[in-house]
Amino acid sequence: EVLAGRMWTRVRGKERTLSTGERVVVPKGTPHTFKNAGKDALHIRVTLEPALNTEAFFETIVELERSNLLPGERLTWPQLLQMALLITHYDMPLSGPPLWVQRPVFGVLSVLARRAGYRALCPAREPVAGEQPGGGR
Repeated sequence: EVLAGRMWTRVRGKERTLSTGERVVVPKGTPHTFKNAGKDALHIRVTLEPALNTEAFFETIVELERSNLLPGERLTWPQLLQMALLITHYDMPLSGPPLWVQRPVFGVLSVLARRAGYRALCPAREPVAGEQPGGGR
């Protein structure tokens, strides 16, 4: 739900721009993406049901962004390996390429990433007792 600003979304290949008060519902397992569509700050409310391991996913993304380890204008090999590992570990595919392409490609790349020492969990985050890899329970 957009609380303030304008948000661009793509869900199931359909693009739209939402304004304050509008919302989008993304069905479970549906690749999607969103970003600020305006010059002003974007404030949104996201509700995840069930949340599963989403908190660990976002903590990891924020830490990788702070460390400049996420793709920028040019994608580097280390960034590609890190993203492949995250996509497979958290089962959160990209919104663009078809799943039948992503699954085998990122599956192979994530094996290479693990062998190269990459981790799916944020280094600053230690799993809670009873938590499964990726932050789920």
